[in-house]
Formats: sequence, C-alpha cells, structure tokens
Amino acid sequence: MTKEELGGKISNLKISRGKKSEALIEGEITVETMRPYAEAVVKEAGKDFEMPGFRKGQVPENILRQNLNMAHVWSDAAHDALGDLYPEILELHELAVISSPRVTFTKLAPENPLGFQIEIGLMPEFKLPDYKKIGKKAAETKKIAETTEAEIEETIAYIKKSREKSQQDKELTDENIKEFGDFKNLAEFRARIKENLLHEKEMDASRAIREQIAKDLAEATKIELPEIVVEEELQIMRKDRAAELDRLKMSTEDYLKQLNKTAQELEKQELEYVERQLKTRLILGKIAEEEKIVPEEKEVEQNSEYLMRRHPESDPEQVYHYVVNMLTNELVLELLEGKKKDTQAQEKTGKPKDKPEEK
Repeated sequence: MTKEELGGKISNLKISRGKKSEALIEGEITVETMRPYAEAVVKEAGKDFEMPGFRKGQVPENILRQNLNMAHVWSDAAHDALGDLYPEILELHELAVISSPRVTFTKLAPENPLGFQIEIGLMPEFKLPDYKKIGKKAAETKKIAETTEAEIEETIAYIKKSREKSQQDKELTDENIKEFGDFKNLAEFRARIKENLLHEKEMDASRAIREQIAKDLAEATKIELPEIVVEEELQIMRKDRAAELDRLKMSTEDYLKQLNKTAQELEKQELEYVERQLKTRLILGKIAEEEKIVPEEKEVEQNSEYLMRRHPESDPEQVYHYVVNMLTNELVLELLEGKKKDTQAQEKTGKPKDKPEEK
C-alpha cells in the first residue's frame, strides 16, 4: 500500500512524536473503508443468528440488521479495520515500535468516520559504548573454577544423608558404590562429583560475568526509555507475581513481610529491574545489528519445536520470535565474553581475528 492509497482510507492522519521516544497517531478511517468491515461482522453474526420463522443462519440481511446492535457491529468493525491499517501506518511512516499500541476511539458511531488515537513507544536512538572493551574487561575478572577435597567430601556427605538411614553411616567402597549409580569404583564416583562441582562453579562464574557485562553496558549507555514500554513491562511482571502468589495462596501483605519491604520499596525495586532489563535488551539488540549476528535457522527451528512440544498452547509465532531473541542474545554475549569470533574483524581481513595471517 502506498501513502496515497492509505490517505484514501484514513483522513487527517497525524503523527506526533513526543519526549522519551513516544508517539501519538491520530486520524479518521473513512466511512467507505469501514463499511466492508461492518458487512463482514454482520455476515459472521448471521451464521448463528436464530429467529422464529427462519432457519438458523438463514435470516435475511435487512431483517438481521434490524435485530443486531449496530453500535456493537461498528465497534467490532473498528477493531478489524484498525488492525489491518495499523501495520501499514507503521511501515509507510517507518515507525520502529517496541510496545503494544494503546488505542482510543475518539469517534465511534455507525455510518460515520471512525476517529482514533494510538499511543506507541518507539525504538529510542542511542549510541553504543565500546562494548568489546567492556566485555573484555569483565571477562578478565572471571575466576578459574576450582574445587577442593573438602568440598567433594561435603557433597558425598550430603548424598549419603539423602539416602536411607541404614546407608548414611556406611563406609563407601568399590564394592558398594554401585548403590549410588552406574560407577565402576569409588574413584570414578569421586571424579564425577568433582566434575559436577567444577561445572556448577563454571556456570556461576559465567553468570556473574554476564551480569557484570550487562550492568557495565547499561551504565555506559544513555537511553531514554519510553514510559509506555516501562509501564507495559511492569504490568506483565506484576500480573505474573499476582498469579504466583495466588498459586501459593499467599497475600501481598505476607509476601512483603517475607521480603521485609514496604509496597513502595518493592515498586521501586521492580521499576529499577524493568528499566535495567529493557536497557540490556535494547543494547544487545543493537550490538547484534552492528555485528550482523543472526542465529542459524536450523537451531531456531529446533528450539521452537522443543518449546512448542512443552507448551502446545503457546502462539507459534511468539515462540519463534522468543527463540530468535534468546539465541541472538546468547551469540552477542559469547562475542563480548571472547568466546565468539569478531565478525567485523573477519569481514575486514577475510580471516578470523584470532587466526594469524599466513606468511
């Protein structure tokens, strides 16, 4: 659709950009554009409409219209029409939206133009810091994962404690170690424990480095977050919290006592968390764009299929986008940690950054 074609469907279209990367879209959808949508709503309603003297779904349209609430029909048509035209507005006016639209109908009456306002949050403009330097500095603080004999003994004691009482005081030998799993001997059992402990420590160290990278990136980047986006994320978080408290049959007052916080302190904490998460998400996304980082389609499909098997009620399209974002962020963090090759350096030289040129 061209801007001229859109102008034939929407009159008085106006886009006002406000502070903090927010925008307001206003306009009126013409009566001529609205009518086919209203007719479609009437036709759909007629499929199940019943009246004395007529078979179900066979009521003539003129009689059907007399018995339908046309204000409701026009309202349904309004949502359908705006649902089709809204993406066209975004595309033609190059609006990079990062929030759900907040729609208000300013004029809604049958056989009249549909007046609307849409509030949206836009992708904020910001300059990336020296993210590779930040990542390298954080990665250099990573501690080498090590474990001690005392930690291995402590883990063995915990495992024995979780067993039956008759086995808790049993001295472990090559002969009875098979009671704890498929182990050839006691040495292999201890080696497996050491391996697991090292893996856990490695994961903890990597998690700490990533948290430090995210913190440093956020502090080094000036971003004005659209308030509408922050509010949207807060509502999602609070809705999830309310659902979890309901599941646990715990009141908000008891939850606050457990945290030893006031309602105001919790709100402040949630706001800071949401703002930090949003900043990190936007920064990682821009780094991915800068570095031309895109996950492999095969990996996206495999992860999407796995999640859909676990959550068959989910929207496949939303799951797909979630997986793309998750894998993209993982690749960006690997780059910042130094685990992934520098794509820009490779593009410039034709060789990976860590591969010396042949002489």
